[in-house]
Amino acid sequence: MLCVALPFCAKDAVSMLDTLKWMGALHGSIDFNAVLVFPSSLQHRFVEAIDNIARVVFAHVEKFSYPCPANSGWPLGPNLAWQSTARRMLAGASSWLWLEADAIPLKSDWLKQLDVAYAQCGKAFMGAIVPHMGHCNGVAIYPPDTASRCPKAMVATNQAWDYVMRDEMIADCHDASDLIFHFWGLINDRPHATTGNPPHFKSIADVKRWIPDSTVLMHRCKDGSLIKRLNESLNLDRKLDARPTVA
Repeated sequence: MLCVALPFCAKDAVSMLDTLKWMGALHGSIDFNAVLVFPSSLQHRFVEAIDNIARVVFAHVEKFSYPCPANSGWPLGPNLAWQSTARRMLAGASSWLWLEADAIPLKSDWLKQLDVAYAQCGKAFMGAIVPHMGHCNGVAIYPPDTASRCPKAMVATNQAWDYVMRDEMIADCHDASDLIFHFWGLINDRPHATTGNPPHFKSIADVKRWIPDSTVLMHRCKDGSLIKRLNESLNLDRKLDARPTVA
């Protein structure tokens, strides 16, 4: 069974909290374990707030901190978080899903679907292969021995680890773009995988026309608009389900 790694820092701790709250509304408690991944310098209040809601959603939650220079930007900050987690996972036997704060579950059984697909795909890695670039986006599933399989990614500093590790793992990676929809931005009001303005969902109609029906996990939405629209839709559905039936 997959373990879910939940990375966050001061920049996206609120977003991670919102994503976890959405999971709680979407499906409540699920029988998967999680690891909270955060820099050791992060304020205690952020960690505790996220830990509290994560324990409502996941069966078991561990906290894992790592050293990181203050105000580390992209890509060094994310690289250090992922590299530290990959080293930690060497000690266990579980494959792990790297779930960033801007990766939003869409269906109540999203994690079960990913777990089943990964078990059946016959590959060590599974994620969305980025069109025209050929690498697996970082929001993906990794084997426990990723750190030893991908030595170049483990020392990446000025390039993102997911791009650096392409040649180290792509031959053993299942393309799960049907389940994990990687949506970087909008070009002419259409999703694009590598460029464009960050997506903003004004209505549930945007969700339906931009995200394929088969998607269970969407990456990326940084402004919280997708969660707002999904919450609105979920609350409406529940109100409709609660209406008394007419005899």
